[in-house]
Amino acid sequence: AAERLLASAQALSLADEAGDLDLTIGVLSSRQLARSGPDHVVEVASLAARMIAAGTAWRRPEAEMWGRLWLIDTYWYAGQLAEIAAELPRLQRTTERIGGPYARWHLLVTRAALALARAEFDDADRLGREAVDHFERLGHPAARGASVSFRLLLGHHRGQPEEMLSPVTWDFGADSRWDLGRRLFRAFALVDAQRLDEAAAVYQRCGVPEGWEVAPMMRLVELAVGAQVAAALGLADDTQELRERLTPYRGQYVVGGAGGTNFLGPVELTLGKCAAALADWDSARVELTAASSLCRQIGAPGFQVEADCELATALAVP
Repeated sequence: AAERLLASAQALSLADEAGDLDLTIGVLSSRQLARSGPDHVVEVASLAARMIAAGTAWRRPEAEMWGRLWLIDTYWYAGQLAEIAAELPRLQRTTERIGGPYARWHLLVTRAALALARAEFDDADRLGREAVDHFERLGHPAARGASVSFRLLLGHHRGQPEEMLSPVTWDFGADSRWDLGRRLFRAFALVDAQRLDEAAAVYQRCGVPEGWEVAPMMRLVELAVGAQVAAALGLADDTQELRERLTPYRGQYVVGGAGGTNFLGPVELTLGKCAAALADWDSARVELTAASSLCRQIGAPGFQVEADCELATALAVP
């Protein structure tokens, strides 16, 4: 990993010296991929600004679109929903210049994710379905995964439909990249439905958290989902392990995948659930109070209600 980062940094320097636009765009894309995830948000914002500037100056709307999507990613990690909303018209103009279902997909999925984060569930459902329809027209192999993960998050606050609890929904064939995520996410849906015995059986197949291989762009969402499942199941060792791994990200928001298609509120919400499960009630109250306040500030009422319900339980303990 360190070698890849060094190589991408050197390649970016060489591209700048050469003044080759195509090379610069390619290297910026490689660097962004290498730095995706919650640990390098500041650098990704810088890469986004450079990509937007290159796309604008050279009238390359595809490059500009990617830069704007990277910028939106950084807003998701910071919970800046108002900034995402302000960026959407610029992203829309760019995607309209590109045309076609792929660019339209990126616009729709961003709009759907924002509506979901704001608890505008009917709009989120409509936009999410339209986005997946566009993705399916491309025959893209990730279309089904995008649809299932979005419906999972929609069901988190509206109630999980029976289809989200079925193993058939979470069967992605031989693609091993989905193994951990599909088990964690199905267990999450089962916890939402209070089918804890089934959730425990599914979660057990994930193995111990120390052995999980989590891609950087999915780090926060898979750790947070795992932590919430472990907490709900009363698995103290796993809950503590995942709590410790999430603690450095306090102040950020749980986002998975480019474009924030999986958004689970502030890290403090998950940390509060972990603390409560471990009977660390003082910490639970602090974390959940912070989570509620953060959700109110950014305009995420669904997650504010979730935090407030958890906080009410914590406050009821002597």
